Amino acid sequence: MSSVPGTLAEALAAFQSSLPTIKKGDTAKVQTKTGGEYTYKFADLADVNGVVLPALAAVGLSFSSKPTLRDNRFVLAYRLLHTSGEVDEGEYPLPQSGTPQEYGSAITYARRYVLCSMTGVAPAKD
Repeated sequence: MSSVPGTLAEALAAFQSSLPTIKKGDTAKVQTKTGGEYTYKFADLADVNGVVLPALAAVGLSFSSKPTLRDNRFVLAYRLLHTSGEVDEGEYPLPQSGTPQEYGSAITYARRYVLCSMTGVAPAKD
């Protein structure tokens, strides 16, 4: 790993110098309040992870996230870590009520959103 950049900032700059392309492979259908519907394409978490995580690892970076209870509130704690030990971390607010399926969807969305935000990745247009 001698070619790995020495700091988190250098590694993130190296990663961002050739951002990977993520295709929007899934389609969502949304029911409107007026009874109509529309669809849109998106990249799911597996698509994003499959492209971004190996590219991060190649420059000495890793990403982790986990649902966490903080001050009696549900958040997604996330971390971008570098092999030097440097860390960039934060918390993303999660809904405080809902069904298990709604919680799962919110966590999945937050994981995808935060990973893209932390790395500068944006799924491509079709």
